[in-house]
Amino acid sequence: MNILLLLLIIGLLIYVIIKLFRGSVKSSAVQNAFLAKYTYQRLSDSQKKEVKKQTIDILRRGGMLEEDFESMCEIVRFSFIALAMNELDIKPSLKNEQWHYVKNPYMALHNSDHQVEVIKKVFLKRHNVNIEMEKFKDISEMYKNK
Repeated sequence: MNILLLLLIIGLLIYVIIKLFRGSVKSSAVQNAFLAKYTYQRLSDSQKKEVKKQTIDILRRGGMLEEDFESMCEIVRFSFIALAMNELDIKPSLKNEQWHYVKNPYMALHNSDHQVEVIKKVFLKRHNVNIEMEKFKDISEMYKNK
């Protein structure tokens, strides 16, 4: 009986840890997208071209096509742009902010509507910046409309 209870508690702890980690990755991906959108708007045209080229390179390394970039919804696109800006050592334009490592932003952003609303409020409160961001749309949905 004690062993069964112990296994149940361990299982519950593992479940809670996984849920917390997934939420953290989602928040990191969303925060990166917001930072990238804000920062990208402040880059020069030559920097924007360099960032787009690096973003396409990241997508290709992940097995995606350049056309996929244009088909992505805004939040996914800016999450990948954040990875590119980090690789190019372009710092976020908001003080005391930094890029977060997210292995696969596309997967992390599934079911992230809550995190989008939270991060939007945090940026407004912390930086007095209102950033509008299109919520996640699965890329397969976009191909259905073509």
